[in-house]
Amino acid sequence: MRLVFIPTPHPRRFFYVRKPLGYSRPALRRICALLCSLLILSANSTATPETNPQVLFQAHYEGKYSGMTIKSERKLSRNADNSYRLNSEVKNFIASIRESSEFKLSTTAQLQPQRYEYARKVLGYKAYDSIDFDWQQQQADTQRKDKPERARRLALDGNELDPALYQLQLQADLYNGKTELHYRVAKTNKIKLLAFEIVGKDVFTLGETAHNTLKIALIDPDTDKNTTIWVIPSLSYQIAKIEHVEENGDAFTIRLTGFDQQEALLHEFYRKTLNN
Repeated sequence: MRLVFIPTPHPRRFFYVRKPLGYSRPALRRICALLCSLLILSANSTATPETNPQVLFQAHYEGKYSGMTIKSERKLSRNADNSYRLNSEVKNFIASIRESSEFKLSTTAQLQPQRYEYARKVLGYKAYDSIDFDWQQQQADTQRKDKPERARRLALDGNELDPALYQLQLQADLYNGKTELHYRVAKTNKIKLLAFEIVGKDVFTLGETAHNTLKIALIDPDTDKNTTIWVIPSLSYQIAKIEHVEENGDAFTIRLTGFDQQEALLHEFYRKTLNN
């Protein structure tokens, strides 16, 4: 074992870890980048605010990098008090990332985050981030457990989403026929604007069934990186595939391998967001 300097799944965050022999620093960097790209579509924390939540959908994904399998699970649940929880977990034998969003529907049908949690473990290193939203005060307080000096208070204007929630809003907007896919996302250090565009159609095979898909591109003129998401309209606009291409041309892809849903409940949830 020897020490190396590698990035975390979040850009511009770094830490030292003990590197297993056989993995170069560029390989570890790309593994972490792939885990980050998985969380573009993912959004499990151990605490559950309500017992017996009602699962609206559960999706499973799988990708490979350098012969290693990386798996992801994504689940949307409704609690007894009509609040919601979006959970995800991404893992392989080197690293794992867990992410959760607790949210409600606001009076204007906006997906309104209440608390966001992000926990990661890479080769024994652990870190934990959280964002608490106070909509009465129009502010969000961010914390990083291992670096409390990086705590921030962000001003909100009323329509921000958290880093896990915007892709669920994207799915709901597509279901409701919207074409302007722009979102304000509260991250741990700033508010970031994200814009998506429908760029085409394709076919995705899940099991033995071929599904028509829409291709959605993340529009970011400030970078040469490209992120494309495929969604399946016939499966409630579930994300079927995501491809992330780095500036050097390296491409990482994961694919949907299993999907269960309560279709009527999920569509009812989507329709509730129509007026935002």
